[in-house]
Amino acid sequence: MNQKSTALRNIFTVLFFVFFMVAMLGGLFWANLLYVQRSSISLDFLPLWKGANNLLVEGLTPYGEFTTYEIQKMVYGRAAGPAELPLRVGMPLPLLLLFLPLGAFSDMELARAVWMVILEAGLILLVVFSVRLSQWQMRWFELLILFLFAFFLSVSIESLLSANNSILLIMFLLGALLAWRASLDELAGMLLAFSFFNLETGGLILLFLLIWATLNARWRILAGLLMTLTLLGGIAFIIDSKWVISFLMATLINWRANTDPSTFSLFTNWFPGLGPQIASGLTFVLLLLLMVESQQAFRRSALHWFWVACLAAAMTPLVGMPAKPASLVVLLPAFLLSASVLAQRWAVIGRWSSLVALALVFGGSWLFAAFDIQSGFLWMSLIALILLYSVRWWVARPTRLWADRISTEKTSYAP
Repeated sequence: MNQKSTALRNIFTVLFFVFFMVAMLGGLFWANLLYVQRSSISLDFLPLWKGANNLLVEGLTPYGEFTTYEIQKMVYGRAAGPAELPLRVGMPLPLLLLFLPLGAFSDMELARAVWMVILEAGLILLVVFSVRLSQWQMRWFELLILFLFAFFLSVSIESLLSANNSILLIMFLLGALLAWRASLDELAGMLLAFSFFNLETGGLILLFLLIWATLNARWRILAGLLMTLTLLGGIAFIIDSKWVISFLMATLINWRANTDPSTFSLFTNWFPGLGPQIASGLTFVLLLLLMVESQQAFRRSALHWFWVACLAAAMTPLVGMPAKPASLVVLLPAFLLSASVLAQRWAVIGRWSSLVALALVFGGSWLFAAFDIQSGFLWMSLIALILLYSVRWWVARPTRLWADRISTEKTSYAP
């Protein structure tokens, strides 16, 4: 009798969980669709969807003039002028294949609403992965605070509403780190391969992880990466043998027409005489610092190399790459890691310190967004760097002082 009641209880639990997930996803889709129907076209999402749609439905190359004209017509009502964004598809064909299910939707609004649900699920996983990598053991209400912080941070909302793919990018990279830590090297390599679709945002982190895998002789990670890219690349060449040249031309055209701010454009406006030299010097110093920190973290704890990965993410907007508010969601793991170390280092003071740090980040992000401060990406990245270096001592070194040991014993800090 007890076994039957236990089995029935388990069945009802599973059914309730499935019903809850379906209801939640349905509610998110409905809310997203209402927003999409009342908002303007997303310039981040439209080329991705139209390129996948034309490829899947009509068999047209996503980089061709016809696809480009259709995208421009949906935005401008005509072909783009010389001073307007060309809006060409800027994703390599092997990775665009992963987004073909979106191309099955003939209605862009439906496709965008579904894509936003995927991004919202990705943001949840991003927080969960960050907490796991930070080795943060917390109470349920602390996790709730983190989810509220992550979802209502201005850069997260901007990324979700604009349907930007940066959330998915950083989720893949953190998933690769978790798989790496669990010795699932082939899975880590596959997830790294999926991260090649936005090198402007994730290129520095990806480069660090690939060098790290090589120096640690984790050849199965590189094997998983190469096998995945070879498989996707082979399929892409079967579909369109000339896609590489077309993709490179589209990328070059998009790059030349890019209007997003960067350290070079900012410093040139602030200091017309030496602006480019200052930006170049900053890039050199940051890359040199990343090299030093990577060497320091060699064969250290998993927490330390996660710290360096967060450091690479925080440096990315500062090394000259064009930065948009939606792409700053890559800073989220750095904020969560810093809060984790503060909260778990001391019993009460640490929790309050982490809460104050997150509140300052939250307020600062909305301040930059509300006043449309063009240099907001610069200050957000600097805040992330300051927070990361404020906790570096405890990330890089075990506790040695007696006060530290007593404080650690009173908390749930995971070594």
